[in-house]
Amino acid sequence: MSKLLAAPPDVIRWVSRSGDHGDCAIAAIAMACGMTYEATLQVCSIVAPTVLVDGMRWQEIRSACQRLGHDVKTLHFERIRLDDDETTGILEVEQTQKGAQGYRHVVYLWAGRIIEPKVDRQELWEDPEQFLNHYGYRVGRLLVLTPKED
Repeated sequence: MSKLLAAPPDVIRWVSRSGDHGDCAIAAIAMACGMTYEATLQVCSIVAPTVLVDGMRWQEIRSACQRLGHDVKTLHFERIRLDDDETTGILEVEQTQKGAQGYRHVVYLWAGRIIEPKVDRQELWEDPEQFLNHYGYRVGRLLVLTPKED
């Protein structure tokens, strides 16, 4: 069985969230696709009209990436190798602390590193496990993007 990995881009355009909205998916999609926040927001608002109020569901994230010219594949937590320095994609994490059950967040996983776009954090974590432990997250799933072939 071959490994399914998205090739990490040579350059990452750092995209921060607005700070006023639940727009982590917009920032993660923008980084994954190499686009600006504003251009990504335009596409995301087509598939999720209330994105700035309600955020995006996983299927909406997939649809936005497809509209931006990518084939997508979801890997569930048991197939994700965070320690592999080639693993790249949009990573869903879920809060594990009491009282926060069900809180889901997405970050950009770039070449085995976590890019956290929250305005109050804006962090790059070399060790994904440290990021997960520090913020009390567990891995949900990973959306791997590859450019569509014409």
